[in-house]
Amino acid sequence: ANLDVIQEVEYVKDEAKVVYLLHCLQKTAPPVIIFTERKGAADDIHEYLLEKNITLSTNNGYLYHDPCHTPMKLQDPMKTVKALVGDSVVKAERCCGESGTFGVSRPDIATQVRFRKEEELLKNEATLAKVMGKDVLAKSGEKAATKILTSCPSCLQGLNRYGNDLNNGLLEADYIVVEMANQILGEGWMKHYVDNANNGGIERVLV
Repeated sequence: ANLDVIQEVEYVKDEAKVVYLLHCLQKTAPPVIIFTERKGAADDIHEYLLEKNITLSTNNGYLYHDPCHTPMKLQDPMKTVKALVGDSVVKAERCCGESGTFGVSRPDIATQVRFRKEEELLKNEATLAKVMGKDVLAKSGEKAATKILTSCPSCLQGLNRYGNDLNNGLLEADYIVVEMANQILGEGWMKHYVDNANNGGIERVLV
């Protein structure tokens, strides 16, 4: 990152946090980053987007891997995911085999978990094809890529491992919010954001 990026850290009293937060949110981008001692004091990003009616209007189909420690607490995660990206979502069951440091600390067991997950993903792909009303094989005779979404960094790392193993690397893994940003803002949104931040951007933090 460029050293021109300025970080403003401000300490405020508990009784003034809400008012001050609203004041900071009215400022220009980049957005405010909020640290809180209580997880319940901050909204999950997926539930926040849903509250603000920010959803996808595409007809894309997705697999969804629900993490063991899902951040979505207000309702069933699948209900939230479908509300965000559309009804054509199939839940991918079973652990991804990463589980934090599990994939590194016990690769012998994690490998067996991954074998079962891979079998499950193949079934999920076939189910998604039926949901979408499409054949598993595209008109060209080649299988179309399948995208699996999640909300956990560890799970994303685990799911990316299947990209080179499952049907010639045709499984693509990504965060729900990144997929939404790609669809709504375009593929170049992250580079545009980083360029703006490096060009004298200001990051405001509330502690």
